[in-house]
Amino acid sequence: MKMIDMQFVEEYANRDWIRTRLDELSQGGDQGFTCQRWLRESLPKRAVFEQLYGDLLEPGGKCVLDIGGGVTSFTRELAARNDYTLVDLMAHDSGMDGAAAAMAGTGRLVTGDWWAFDSPLQFDVVVANDLFPNVDQRLALFIEKWLPRCGQMRLSLTWYDDPRWYVTKRVDGDEIFTVLAWDGERTLSTLLKFRENIIDFRPEFFSSAGKSPYPNGRRVCVIWLEN
Repeated sequence: MKMIDMQFVEEYANRDWIRTRLDELSQGGDQGFTCQRWLRESLPKRAVFEQLYGDLLEPGGKCVLDIGGGVTSFTRELAARNDYTLVDLMAHDSGMDGAAAAMAGTGRLVTGDWWAFDSPLQFDVVVANDLFPNVDQRLALFIEKWLPRCGQMRLSLTWYDDPRWYVTKRVDGDEIFTVLAWDGERTLSTLLKFRENIIDFRPEFFSSAGKSPYPNGRRVCVIWLEN
């Protein structure tokens, strides 16, 4: 486990090779994708990206399932170097599925929910970046479904120290919900079930103090799990 705190981000900033590589790989039209803009604009996001995807950008080739990872210039590189499947709702870039599929190149783009997706493959790596547990609160269900189907799972997890909630509307109905974002205690309580699978499990991260490197004050850690 790694905590993405101020010190971690400052140390990453000394090399920031993800930004350099992003500039090298970018092609016309890539900046139209939301995740491309976010990655270019956010140093903490690039620090997290290195932890989750860095080795997958090098020669070697793994069977990779990327859940909700979005589309960036790195999508082409990930697809070229790995047996790569991206499952994404494309919520940020609706109507750009054709361009996204082209960027996936030799990989596979599946537009939809990970719960409905299935594959006969046994994956070397399953990745979910900036998805759990607040964009998608099914963290335990995700681990239970996909950890047995891979050698290694890599997740970035986000929570808030102070109460934060979102007023949302169902896409399949008229109800309006107020959804409370997860805090460190709730996130930790879910992970305890999988503590034997988490590499270098650090429960103290979920009660850590100090300034967040993110403008909205969120806390982020990266965890790797092994089957």
